[in-house]
This record gives sequence, C-alpha cells and structure tokens, in this order.
Amino acid sequence: MKQKKPRRAAGTRTASDVLRDFVTLRRMSDKRRSDIEAMQQGEHRWVKCYFKPRDDESRRQWKPGHLDVSAGELRWEGSSRRWEPFTLRAGEWATSTRNVTRQDHVYSYCRVIKCVQGSEAREFAVPRPDAELCLVALGYEPHSYG
Repeated sequence: MKQKKPRRAAGTRTASDVLRDFVTLRRMSDKRRSDIEAMQQGEHRWVKCYFKPRDDESRRQWKPGHLDVSAGELRWEGSSRRWEPFTLRAGEWATSTRNVTRQDHVYSYCRVIKCVQGSEAREFAVPRPDAELCLVALGYEPHSYG
C-alpha cells in the first residue's frame, strides 16, 4: 500500500494556504495545536527546513529541504540528492532553540533548533510556527522550552 504524503505543518504554507486561512479566519495557534495533536496520534507533518552545513563544507548558505515530523523523530531530506538524509530521534539529542541571527544567512521568519550528541551537532532552521511541533517530536512538552 502506498504511504500517504504528510500534510504541511502550520508554518509551512503556500499561497493557497494563506488565502484559505484568510477566508476561513482560522487562527495560527489553532493550526499549531491541531498539528501537535495529530502528530501525537501517529500522523506525520511536513515542515520546510534549512540545514546548516558542517564546518568542513565549503557551502555558506544553509541547505534547503524538509523535515518529516512524526512522534519521536525528525527525518531531514535535502532538496538535492547529493545531501545525505538524517534522522533525529527523541531522547538521543540535547536540544536548544534560538532566534535567527544575521550571521546565519537564513530567513528571519525561522527559528534555529540545535541538537547536540557528544561531539556531533546539527543545526536547522524551521518556520517559527513549526518550531514547537519539532521540539515536541523530540520529546519536549508543549511550551516547556526556552
């Protein structure tokens, strides 16, 4: 049986999503809450994501791609086949979050999530409304992060 494509998360919107939300007057907080509830019930969500290149890479710009968000893990896939996908599982990474800075070279509407495991660190930027969804998938309680 073919797996159904995950729905876009609240902050990963297209122009048609913005128009639909304007017409129906659906609040962003309601959409974020419904995304978290759906994920906790086993559904997947698709989140636009920019992955920070490692220090040994010559690339300065963050790599575009998306996260497949499910309960207990995030799976990143880049928009280029040259970039290896990776999976972050809940409980295996120390996680922190921060606002985007000018040095990040990524869109200001994003929030940066940093995951550290030993000497390995992964940083990625997601739209602000989707940051909580990603953190909940990694094992945080809603609104329990700084």
